[in-house]
Amino acid sequence: MLDFFKGIYRKICQALNLNKSKKARIKRLLPALISTFAVLAVVLVTVYHSTDGFTTLVDIDYASIVSEKETMTFTAYMLRDEKVLSSQYSQGGVLYSVNDAERVDPGDELAKLYSQPVDKAIEEKAKMLDACIELLEESLGDGYFTLEDSTNVKAGIQSLYYSIMRAISSGDSATVSASAEDMLVLLNRMQVYAGNAEQLKSLLSKYKADREELQAYYNGEYSELLADEGGYFFSETDGYENIYTSSNIENLTYASFVEMTKQSPSTEQAVGKLLLNYRWYLAIPTVKGIADTYTVGDIYKVSFPDSENRSFDMTLSRVIYDASGSKGIMLFSCGIVDSDFHCLRIQTVNIVNRDITGFRIPESAVCEVDGTTGVYVLKDGRASFRKITVLYAGEGYYIVSADNSNSNGYYIYIELNDSIITDCKNMYEGKVIE
Repeated sequence: MLDFFKGIYRKICQALNLNKSKKARIKRLLPALISTFAVLAVVLVTVYHSTDGFTTLVDIDYASIVSEKETMTFTAYMLRDEKVLSSQYSQGGVLYSVNDAERVDPGDELAKLYSQPVDKAIEEKAKMLDACIELLEESLGDGYFTLEDSTNVKAGIQSLYYSIMRAISSGDSATVSASAEDMLVLLNRMQVYAGNAEQLKSLLSKYKADREELQAYYNGEYSELLADEGGYFFSETDGYENIYTSSNIENLTYASFVEMTKQSPSTEQAVGKLLLNYRWYLAIPTVKGIADTYTVGDIYKVSFPDSENRSFDMTLSRVIYDASGSKGIMLFSCGIVDSDFHCLRIQTVNIVNRDITGFRIPESAVCEVDGTTGVYVLKDGRASFRKITVLYAGEGYYIVSADNSNSNGYYIYIELNDSIITDCKNMYEGKVIE
């Protein structure tokens, strides 16, 4: 160090071309200069370390209140009161007279059962034509309308349009699909009110004629299948109609449900079924701890990912526990019959349990200090630790309590509008932040 300053001294003297007396004077001041430089160096080092050498740049989020729904996923078993319909012809064709999910009364014709087989493509085409005929007949109505009807239809189109757009933006394909037919009926009805009914009538006549032509493919003798009791008709069966049944729902026990799940589906030849009761149920096996988070009598939104995420409001009717009381079956009920809903007997469901309100915190912001879970916030240019209470863990984030009324101990709780440092890595109390 001394040699360093002596070198500087010689270079200064040479640069300034100093005489001996001035050189001697500077030489006498050299120890003082060295001391001054040393003090300056200590000050610079101290300032450097007190500011971490360089100020740290961070990303921040502001603590704001959010509300989110807690959703739980289960395997559900669908229970319905159904009656299987069969044909006396083992391989014969079926020409249906009603559509799926259509309400029928005793004595109504459900189908014509033929002794000779029919190509499946013909049967599918007949179903499609039946659906088109039903839609056009609904669009045309009874042929009478008023100005008020026209106004109501316009309002209905606008309301349905915004409903569809909201469903598209949220990815709710089930609502889009379910609303498309309703929108088509309303648009067709506007054509009727505008005086263009003849075009729709012509199309309806064509579909009916095409439907009549298909009957030429159905050969042999036939018999009419009539409904012997009222209900909702469905053409498809899965063999579980007499297994997962709600006909004795009031006497269902945990043990009888377990036995139900062990049975194999029937292979009986069927041409359709009647849903005898519009009310159907979901039986959901779970444990007591989870069942206790739901309330009997409350209504919950249940969505079906395997059925285009279709959702229904369902009531928790009761919870059936096993002998030990540790396991149970949550029994949800619903009274909506929907032809577009895929009634898979066993499928995954998502059920909204509760609304959670608090601060949304990125997972990367959360850390533990002295055994306390919390985050660092930016306070007066420095990092300051704040406690949190986690209410819900989502994918990559947490919802934490906004209630800090019980704040005690060394650290205080996070508060509204705190500037949360989104990455707690290498953070510590008092660290200088830019």
